[in-house]
Formats: sequence, C-alpha cells, structure tokens
Amino acid sequence: MYKQFCKNLKNYLQLNDSNDYRSSISRELLILIDKDQFNGMKKNNNSQMNDINRLIHLLYRIDHKKCNKFVWELYAYGFDISLEKMKENPCEMKSPKDVDKIELIKLLLGTTYWH
Repeated sequence: MYKQFCKNLKNYLQLNDSNDYRSSISRELLILIDKDQFNGMKKNNNSQMNDINRLIHLLYRIDHKKCNKFVWELYAYGFDISLEKMKENPCEMKSPKDVDKIELIKLLLGTTYWH
C-alpha cells in the first residue's frame, strides 16, 4: 500500500503540476515518501512536521481500512510516529484542508493514478 501511495503521489503531481490548491496540498504530502526529510524535519521541530504528525494522527483515528493500514505501513517503513501517543491524545479535524488531505490520501491509496 505504501509503495502504491508513493507511486500514485508522484504520478498525481506530474499530472497536476500547477500552483492551484490541489497541487499545493499534494506537495505537502511529499514528506511521506522521504523518510530522511521526515526525520530531518522532526529533528528541527519544523512547523510542517506538526501538520504531518497531526495528519497521520487523523488518518489513524478515522474508520477507513486503507488509511489505517497506511499508517501502520508508515510505522513499519521506519517513519518515527508514536501510535501509543496517538491513542492517548486524540485530535479532531479542525479545517477543510484536513478533510481535503485525507480525501486525497484515500484517492492515492487506490489505483486511480497507478501507471
């Protein structure tokens, strides 16, 4: 599932290479395909890192089989996320952008952009 997400995100960005809203939220997901960048941003306590951790937390909390599996695969691929901390401190979706990112991830976990 993770490899499919990575390939689909790259294909999606190639097809939607512009400065519109959809392209900007998809570029924010690129950190999920680069573990070194993820760890570097985490080390520097980058504000984008807080957004990504929050997004992963939201993915973990929703009732969607593919999203839940995706979070577990992120963890298995070495993305340093704390599943226990997510269980202890639930967060809620606060913005339409959260919803849009999650919907995009759901789309990218399918085969729509698979080549």
